[in-house]
Amino acid sequence: MDAEHLRRQQIHGTNYHYNSDVKEPPGTVFRVLGTVIGDWKDELQLAKDSSRQEVWGSRAENADIINTCKLSEHTPTLNRIAPLLKFKRVLSQRVQTQKPGGTVTKHFDDFTKEVEPTEKAIRLLIMLEEWESGQALVFSNQTYTGWAKGEVIYSDFEKVPHATSNVSWNERSLLLLTGVCSSDTIDILAFGLNTVNV
Repeated sequence: MDAEHLRRQQIHGTNYHYNSDVKEPPGTVFRVLGTVIGDWKDELQLAKDSSRQEVWGSRAENADIINTCKLSEHTPTLNRIAPLLKFKRVLSQRVQTQKPGGTVTKHFDDFTKEVEPTEKAIRLLIMLEEWESGQALVFSNQTYTGWAKGEVIYSDFEKVPHATSNVSWNERSLLLLTGVCSSDTIDILAFGLNTVNV
């Protein structure tokens, strides 16, 4: 086990096994909490048009490239999603677009700098477009495909290594929503969100 894994275990505990040979059962490393229904097509296009490219240096060559845009007053429908999750406070909400051929190499997220020691931050993915063949989300040893527009996906991104790829012909966009959990948020994680309209 490398130093980064040891550091993460010290911060977050030892629940994750870090073993590629282990095949987790469904629902272990990620879950679909429910579906958000809404018409955000125009807002999504605006977010794509105003996004900026980020280069992540997780690989020495062919670094990961992703396009992101923060939500604003110009995205009122997308802005109504965060309140559904009952966060104590929202840390960030941004549209992430992955172009054809794009990848994000396996990594962990770290929210410890954004929260108090007694708080728990989580990240949710809201899929903003229908899945297309060639698009994939990877959570530990599971690969997720075939999602529907509006699906709300939860994983413990601080403990579970995750990655994405897009080898389809079209862009893949999702809403990255990060917030500090309230007791209501914990209930949603436990019991789900079902289907809600925005």
